[in-house]
Order: sequence, then structure tokens, then C-alpha cells
Amino acid sequence: MLLVVNPPITPITPISNATSPIPSIHPRDERTYAIIGAAQKVHRVLGCGFLERVYQEALAIELRRCGIPTAREVELPIDYEGERLACTYRVDFLCYDNVVVELKALSRTSGIEEAQVLNYLKAGGFEVGLLLNFGAKIAGDATLRIILAMNACAPSDLSHWNIIGVIGVIGG
Repeated sequence: MLLVVNPPITPITPISNATSPIPSIHPRDERTYAIIGAAQKVHRVLGCGFLERVYQEALAIELRRCGIPTAREVELPIDYEGERLACTYRVDFLCYDNVVVELKALSRTSGIEEAQVLNYLKAGGFEVGLLLNFGAKIAGDATLRIILAMNACAPSDLSHWNIIGVIGVIGG
């Protein structure tokens, strides 16, 4: 199921209870709205054209200012048929302990970047991820919120994960 939503821009305030679960598909997730609001501010201030690392540093500052709990460069282990691989994934940000945030500074994202976020979600067992592209002229034009849910039939098998929603062009 593919869901595309263009919600109106509203003022963002950090939520106080970051550990409360949300339904698997939710058109307005306050956590992701707060993160996207912080990213849009960074984009308004810096514009496009910088390297990804510049946006990472600026977003880290803005997330902290907004009171969004954040960990940077989080390593995610990868298992293959029950065995831990020596290599790991490294997520740009993990916010609220369960929202994966991946940054890019490209003129346009492709399926490769989306697949990268999906793999982060699978490896970490997370349900929600954001792909934030600061290379676009308008920040919302390249913001994707990806929601992942696991089929109940085989909870331990990562091949049974399905994208249940991709919400694109948030804000603008």
C-alpha cells in the first residue's frame, strides 16, 4: 500500500512523551513532524549546495535546540541466518530511540537512498525512518517518511517486512 500525503505546514513543538508507541500507519506522527520541522529550518538557513556533513552538524544543533532526543552515527549490527556479521550499518541520526534519520545532499534522491533507509529499518527493527535530502531547492520536495511493518506470520524473518506506507513531500 502506498500512501502519499501533503499535510499543511503547522508550527512544530517537541513532544514530551517520546516513548509512547504510535500505530503502524499514522498520517501525523508528532516525532517525525518535529524532526522535519528542524530539518526545514536548517534548509531555510543554509539553503542547498553544502556537503552532507555540513547539514549533519547543523541538524544536530537544531535537534538539540528543539529538545529532540538524538544519537548520532549509531551502528546497527547485521545478522545473517542467526549469525552476526562483522560489518555494520551506521545511521546518521536515531531520534527518540526509534526514528531513523538519514541525510543526503543530492540534487535528487533515487531508489538507492530509499533502499538504504529500508535496510536501516530492517537491521535495527525500527518502523519509522526519514530520508532528508538537503540538496533539493525546497526542503519538503525531498523528504520521505518511510513506515515499515512486519507480517505477523514470521516475526523473526526479515524477508517478511513490508513497506506499508511511504509519505512523501512533507511540508514544503
